[in-house]
Amino acid sequence: MEITITDAELILMRLLWREHPLNARQITEQLGSDKKWHRKTINTLLSRLEKKTALSARKHEDGIKYFSPAVDEATYNQTVTSHFVDRLFGGNIAPLLASFAKDRPLTPEQVTELRRLLEELSDDD
Repeated sequence: MEITITDAELILMRLLWREHPLNARQITEQLGSDKKWHRKTINTLLSRLEKKTALSARKHEDGIKYFSPAVDEATYNQTVTSHFVDRLFGGNIAPLLASFAKDRPLTPEQVTELRRLLEELSDDD
């Protein structure tokens, strides 16, 4: 099942993927000044992510709710990327790479890394 996460929710998820468990106050302290988000905004985002099952929440002895990701970052990224490639490029990665490379020219290091990855994938066949 794919979980749809908005851009604002993704900012919060990235924080929790790096550091968890955190409570709403800790999240507000880390994101509030940078994003100009108030505690109410953070609470709304947390509630939405919890309903989507992207987050799990646990109350500690002090009665405060602490949040942790319920979905792995790599798994989420792979699911979203696969959906994107399927939807826009019919599952074909070559046009995606061509489109990306036209807009953002690849450095020699990136070309070398892509060649290495392609060789690695070819060896697995």
